[in-house]
Amino acid sequence: DFAPVSYLTLGRDGAISKVNLAGADLLGVGRARLVGRGFGVFVDQQDRAGFRVFLEKVFASQAKEVCEVALLKDRQGPLNVRIMATGSQDGQECRLMMVDITERRQTDSVHEVLHAGEARI
Repeated sequence: DFAPVSYLTLGRDGAISKVNLAGADLLGVGRARLVGRGFGVFVDQQDRAGFRVFLEKVFASQAKEVCEVALLKDRQGPLNVRIMATGSQDGQECRLMMVDITERRQTDSVHEVLHAGEARI
């Protein structure tokens, strides 16, 4: 519950069955309101199809899978996260760990612009 990293457990239908305090804080919603909700509603529309494919891979194997998606937070810009997930042995749940990479993405974008400018000079 008190781990500094965001952890969630999802059922095969993508519904959140467990979430720690850091996960609830990252999503900006109280834990009690998260349990039973589909995690996909927090994923930005343009990343949802890719996230569904990612979940299918997770449930099809017990290997760790990794993806990056933008999450939507109330009245804030998108939050970029890296998700690492592993399916359970019985294939009915998966455990997700999320890390906020928003700052890194913004820094990468600035570097790309600077390099593009240098290339033109």
